[in-house]
Amino acid sequence: MNIPVAVITDLDVRPIEYYNDQANEVTTKVYCINDSNIEELQNQFPDISFDAIKDEVFKSKSSFEEALQTIKLTKRAPIGFKNYCVEKSQCEINMEFIESIRLKNREAKQRRFVQDKVEAFISSKWTLEYDIALSDLRDYIFKSIWASRIEKNSGEIEFNEEVFSEQLESELHERKKYWEENEHTPKEIAYEIYMSLLKGGLSKAINAQYLANLLYRNKERVREILERDEYLKYLVDAIHYVTNTTGTLGGE
Repeated sequence: MNIPVAVITDLDVRPIEYYNDQANEVTTKVYCINDSNIEELQNQFPDISFDAIKDEVFKSKSSFEEALQTIKLTKRAPIGFKNYCVEKSQCEINMEFIESIRLKNREAKQRRFVQDKVEAFISSKWTLEYDIALSDLRDYIFKSIWASRIEKNSGEIEFNEEVFSEQLESELHERKKYWEENEHTPKEIAYEIYMSLLKGGLSKAINAQYLANLLYRNKERVREILERDEYLKYLVDAIHYVTNTTGTLGGE
């Protein structure tokens, strides 16, 4: 089959803001066997291969120890094997660590999906919604999430320019004021927006419907953003790939 196929998928690597958020009750210490420590582990245990769990990130000591038990051994593990691995595999979550995981995840997804006429187009940082919140389409996804929240609390609502749009503009204005007063960075804002969807018990499907409505109503502005925004480039690249086109986005 000589038809180009674009697989659009999430990178699925949480940003540093997730680990700095006390509400998530997570530690900034994780366990990972990667390029920074695998050579030392391999030298200590030359008969053991760690490839099966290399680059996986484990949030707790117990989950890492369970993973160690899945490694196929040619003979009984030496005394102190588990404790040594735990000690040497502790990693502090920082931007450098996150970027290294992003790179590994991207490479792994490319290997998984790319073949023949199939190409993978992977979100820039975390998920589609998070990347939209990082982009210049931020205002639209903020409004769509608020619309989803209103529907959840009040039942189905109608999209109208008089009451509904005015309410969304008011909510956006107040939140922008808050962000500015508290000197929130674009990444902190994107994280807040996405988590309001993720933890708010809202339907991603319903949010997508409201977002599509907003984007269509502002399609000329949206097209201009899509063609230049670095966080959304992978979506545009996917469209160009399957349509065998280049340059600006056309049509409706």
